[in-house]
Amino acid sequence: MALGGGSTFSPPPISGAAIVNGQVIEQAEYDRSLVALANDKRNALTPEDRDRILERLIEEELLIQRGIEIGLVDRDRAVRSAIIPPLILATP
Repeated sequence: MALGGGSTFSPPPISGAAIVNGQVIEQAEYDRSLVALANDKRNALTPEDRDRILERLIEEELLIQRGIEIGLVDRDRAVRSAIIPPLILATP
């Protein structure tokens, strides 16, 4: 299945929920998103809810990849400012 301008979606590997253009969407990230939605709902999650969450994560990954492709990190001051604090916290 193709998503967006030539992007590809692959069936998930054992450790991931999906692969988008070679980038794995981790199962843990998918699970966290499902828990967050479940906490906001009164009823149990439906298969449609699960599909919608996975689609959203895939769309987010495609947007991130596009932002990198067009050099948004290099050109946009707001983007640069947004990624610096998490990188500082992640540095050992």
